[in-house]
Amino acid sequence: MHAGLQDGASEDMTLSVRTELSHTYSFDSKIDAIFKITLVAERRTQAKGFHHIIVLDTSRSMEGQKIELAKTGAQEYAKRIPPGNTLSVVLFSDTVQTYAETRLSEVMPKIRASGLTALYSALQSAFEIAKKSQRPGWIVLLTDGEPTDVTKPELYSKLTMPTGFQMIEFGIGADYNQSILKALADASGGTLYNITDTHKIELPDLMQKSAVNEVAGRSINVEFGTPNVKILNYKGPPVTINAVETVAKIWGRVQVPPGFNGHVLNIQVSYEDTVDSSRKTLNSPVDISVAKNEEKFFGGINNNLVAEFHYYQGLEEYYQHLAKGELKEATRTMNQLSSNAEQTRRTDLIEATKRLAEQQEETLRLGGSAESTNRLLKQAASETTKRTRG
Repeated sequence: MHAGLQDGASEDMTLSVRTELSHTYSFDSKIDAIFKITLVAERRTQAKGFHHIIVLDTSRSMEGQKIELAKTGAQEYAKRIPPGNTLSVVLFSDTVQTYAETRLSEVMPKIRASGLTALYSALQSAFEIAKKSQRPGWIVLLTDGEPTDVTKPELYSKLTMPTGFQMIEFGIGADYNQSILKALADASGGTLYNITDTHKIELPDLMQKSAVNEVAGRSINVEFGTPNVKILNYKGPPVTINAVETVAKIWGRVQVPPGFNGHVLNIQVSYEDTVDSSRKTLNSPVDISVAKNEEKFFGGINNNLVAEFHYYQGLEEYYQHLAKGELKEATRTMNQLSSNAEQTRRTDLIEATKRLAEQQEETLRLGGSAESTNRLLKQAASETTKRTRG
């Protein structure tokens, strides 16, 4: 086994853990080594014991095809949830209507589009349901507009995300606030889907696919064995994840002192087994030794891992430049992103970067108009949430 890679698993585990470190060796100065922890579903069972909370915008702007597609999408999502789970629904327009632990069929007749967009109040209600729940789960949000109750994005960032819940968000059209939705997705380790007006017909299918019906582990907690870590794509440390369906990846940095020899990370993953409901633990310690010379040190660096980390970091920087209207800086970051994507040799990252680059070129051709920049910003916000945790 390569010194920078450690596995943790056994035959009776439904999850396995694989830890990769960018540096095999320490040397004569401090290093910020990069790590990737991959949780892999080894055996999956029906996803039971979860709480699904659907939060649906029923404001006037959703009237017509959008509200009908949202209703169909909610039905498709609910159909895919196995028995043994809980469903709650929150509707919001001028006011918020909460239906805790209900059947979707009982709520459907009450869904009508009218009024404004009380998003903040709706989230408070959904979070309250989640906090009272004894189960982990998902909060599924659909909205098409700017909130009208609390309009400052920074106040949404201050909302306390319920532990054990991940947000799946569908921003529909050109008027939703991607800054707010991205902040919520990042705070929960979730995903934002950008549903343009030309692709809104795909909403029910996307919602159906986003419903998790098989998992390998529930209520996962990841400890790192050292305070000297910074996590890139989740809140923490420690990192909590509601469930692992197929694969979950945690990226971060760890400080390695000069001439260090021994455990640089001691990864401990505890989770609820979905087969027998017992609490189980996986350990994946990562060792590092001292390089005898500079050639040995540089030869032990995993450059592909470094490039992939810098790609995700750069994607976030790219979004931040766009959000501040810094198109020149965004262009420079995009050029670096393209280079990092090529170095990872991952086709999905290369293709996603090409699509973003083409959209940026179109934005620049249109003189950076508000409409074209808004489209690009929404796509970039969505890509950052999908790529960094995918």
